[in-house]
Amino acid sequence: MKNKQLPYPALYIIFLNAALIVAGCILFSACSSTPSVNLTKQGDTATGEVPISVNSIAYKHIEFSAVADTLLRRGMDTAFLVRLLNDDHLNFEPNLIKINVTGTRKKPDYSSHYNKISVKKAQEFLEKNRTILQEAEQKYDVPKEAITAILWIETKFGTYLGKNYIPSIFFSVALAATPENIARNKEALYVEYTPSDSIQVRELETKIETRAKKKSAWALGELLALDTLRRISPVSPFELYGSSAGAFGMSQFLPSSYVRWSADGNGDGIKNLFEVPDAIYSVGNYLKINGWGDTRAAQEKAVFHYNNSQDYVDAVLKLAEKLSEGQ
Repeated sequence: MKNKQLPYPALYIIFLNAALIVAGCILFSACSSTPSVNLTKQGDTATGEVPISVNSIAYKHIEFSAVADTLLRRGMDTAFLVRLLNDDHLNFEPNLIKINVTGTRKKPDYSSHYNKISVKKAQEFLEKNRTILQEAEQKYDVPKEAITAILWIETKFGTYLGKNYIPSIFFSVALAATPENIARNKEALYVEYTPSDSIQVRELETKIETRAKKKSAWALGELLALDTLRRISPVSPFELYGSSAGAFGMSQFLPSSYVRWSADGNGDGIKNLFEVPDAIYSVGNYLKINGWGDTRAAQEKAVFHYNNSQDYVDAVLKLAEKLSEGQ
């Protein structure tokens, strides 16, 4: 009996259907899979590599896409940025934009930092840590009383460290110069201030755009500093909480300040601003590098660099004076 052969057209149809099924499976797989992150940072025309952009990253916080693009162009580690953009603790905080751009109507009162109770607390800290404070004084030529005064005024020796998530602060403030956020900050002025403050409001309103651009650039720089900090700090950026200005630790350093001026006070090879010896050495190092000297003018300049408020400067030096006099 002869074998029955399939007609040519029928055989063609079978092969065509099989090919379509295979192609469909491949296409479905490609479309349904999670986009992979391209870890190439710089383009290379010789190898055909494409420069990475935020569009090639899968992430949760799309509101920060413009910030992310800028950070990539400026060299932030891609894997670190991906973690930040997918962090559940990261949030857009418009109130922190307002605080950093326009400040608050009520100015801080530093007078309580050098009253009798404050002086007593500061004296107790000084006595308890006299050895390490004297070592820092000798190393940096900055009086132990001045170091103690700053640590007291900043965080009450670590009692009040701040509750703001550091990455959220800088990602949010980096968007300060967008038209939406500039308009929001201008509108907020008329909510916070009374009609009697109209002159001050108009002055602030004219400065908002300039300050917003300045603060946006500042925040981007601090985010890049976080990328450096994560490599040298024992505390992960994902565990950092601090002030509304993004400062953390007993000494309230910004990430860029940590990178530049933090110091190891106990010789363990680690610079941890949540530990007393390292915080003491770091403040001493900061003041020395920023011009602390024997004259009142040099001392004011160094402390003003720490916090550009004359009231703050006066409070630090007044408390230090009281401590040196044993009051």
